[in-house]
Amino acid sequence: MNTSSMHEEKMVPEVLQHKDSHGGDEHLEIRLIGWRWMEVKNNLAVMGFILLSGLAKLGFHRAHVISSKVPESCLLIILGVMFGGMLYLFYDDECSLNQRCLDYSHLVFPKFTPDLFFLYLLPPIILEAAYCLHNKHFFDNIRSILFFAVVGTVINFLLTGGLLILVQYLGLIGFQEDSDGNYSSLSVVEILLFASLISAVDPVAVLSIFAEVGVNPDLYFLVFGESLLNDGVAVVLYNMMSVFAGMESKGIEVTSSQILLGFGSFFTVAFGGLAIGLIYGFLTALITRLTSGVRIIEPLALLGGAYMAYITAELFHWSGIISLIGCGIIQAHYAFKNISAESLTTVNYFIKMLSSTSDCIIFL
Repeated sequence: MNTSSMHEEKMVPEVLQHKDSHGGDEHLEIRLIGWRWMEVKNNLAVMGFILLSGLAKLGFHRAHVISSKVPESCLLIILGVMFGGMLYLFYDDECSLNQRCLDYSHLVFPKFTPDLFFLYLLPPIILEAAYCLHNKHFFDNIRSILFFAVVGTVINFLLTGGLLILVQYLGLIGFQEDSDGNYSSLSVVEILLFASLISAVDPVAVLSIFAEVGVNPDLYFLVFGESLLNDGVAVVLYNMMSVFAGMESKGIEVTSSQILLGFGSFFTVAFGGLAIGLIYGFLTALITRLTSGVRIIEPLALLGGAYMAYITAELFHWSGIISLIGCGIIQAHYAFKNISAESLTTVNYFIKMLSSTSDCIIFL
């Protein structure tokens, strides 16, 4: 047997194996219609879910009787509960319902993981809000906004944690149930971890009511700016307390030096993320000054630079939210003046579409 025939024999199993991975030998036959559910089920499910979310949003705004009485976020949550209940009742084989399931052949919807939320769904929402913050009323009230966002969030965190510790100390409530059915107390670090988790506020319904009634712009941007920066501060607090909780679970003592480092990291995480956002914002402003002959890359420069600011801040364990806010404000102030009207319209509508889609997916 010569070398060419041996090579052909080696190639045949590889071709067959490649075809088998795409649905078996049926692809070797010519058919007028086929069925490739295993190959496209994830794409169909995700895009169908997004389109249904958009239709739900459209129906909400068309039904004025409902939209005047129920906030949009509440309606999306209700629809999500109904959709999840139907999926749970009629599709028991769905792997995404069980976070420990590793059989990806049964996975139709992607699992809602922290990486999916923080790296893909959250950035469009933050960037769209950051573009809206470029307003005179926001900068006129920046000191009050920072006071409420930073000092107010820390006070909320300390009051919530302190009151829970006091209630537990007085024996009025038990939090943990062991195997014998007895309730035991949580540690101080675990209580503060919970306090940092709920110290963030999201006044979506309040802001929508403000927009409908035409409230004073200073009050609107005071609430809007505080709620956005409040998220960044709450994430910093949560990350710090989660590290302390991890140390405690492994038997590592949380010393006073670690607490001081935690307070120091609060400032480095916030200001480090802001510095990265400002750097990327000025870089995109500089790039857009050179795109007068290549207008087509202007939206890519703005959106790509903003996302790079977020990812770079997360790379150093700094606040990606604060980084994205800083980058978005700089882009809106400088880069928007360098790009064409068509590019500006593309950026605004594209980021609004991504933000709205992410909101629908999160609430549903």
